[in-house]
Amino acid sequence: MIGHTEIKLNKTRSTNDFAEDLCIQNEIQEGTVILSTFQSKGKGQIGKSWYSSHDKNLLCSLILEPSFLPLKSQFYLSIVVSLAVRELVCQCCGRDDIKVKWPNDIYCDKNKIAGILIQTILQGNKMRYAIVGVGLNVNEREFPIDIPNPTSISLVTGNKLNVEEVKNLFYQCIEESYSMLRAGMHSQLRNLYLEHLYLKNIPAYFSKNGRVFTGTIKGITDAGHLIIDQGGEEYTYVNNEIIYVKPRR
Repeated sequence: MIGHTEIKLNKTRSTNDFAEDLCIQNEIQEGTVILSTFQSKGKGQIGKSWYSSHDKNLLCSLILEPSFLPLKSQFYLSIVVSLAVRELVCQCCGRDDIKVKWPNDIYCDKNKIAGILIQTILQGNKMRYAIVGVGLNVNEREFPIDIPNPTSISLVTGNKLNVEEVKNLFYQCIEESYSMLRAGMHSQLRNLYLEHLYLKNIPAYFSKNGRVFTGTIKGITDAGHLIIDQGGEEYTYVNNEIIYVKPRR
């Protein structure tokens, strides 16, 4: 199903924007993927941008129709896609220690290798469409200095990859992960996500409203909020409420 229809663009503002227009017009089928070799305004989380050179990386948006998933459980879409992209990176890099940084960034060691942006279009009290944007650094080897900690598969492995082959592997990984969600395997997906969660059970620095504190990630709530132990008490945080902070030297 995934990738049965591809829309290939040489350049676009954002594959998510392009996909959203098609969804609003009801001119798209589930499993359709919009691909572009370059984005002039690639989107990241909470209004941030996504950098990519021309024709070096995987830039795509996948259309899903998860009407079977209750709105209260929509974080499982993040889990599904995160696990799929993580598995993809593991296979491309030949290692199994790739992590998911909550909510859905993919990290190799302490560096970001992929980002995910999921937008939903509702119809009544159900999700009509989910637009899954994925930016994976494949062959990028130079980044702007204002990007704090980027990396790519090429930088990790020392090899140049065929982006088309990486794309096809992505389709396989997302198909498997999404099939688990369709089958109602929520607990298995949740456990896999927690198993690969970045900094889980490791004391770390965080910041909220400019105030730095130490805490230990213990897990996520049913709604996907992050649970952090702070001095023996557990607090929950929503996306973008806190940021990760590098330790002071």
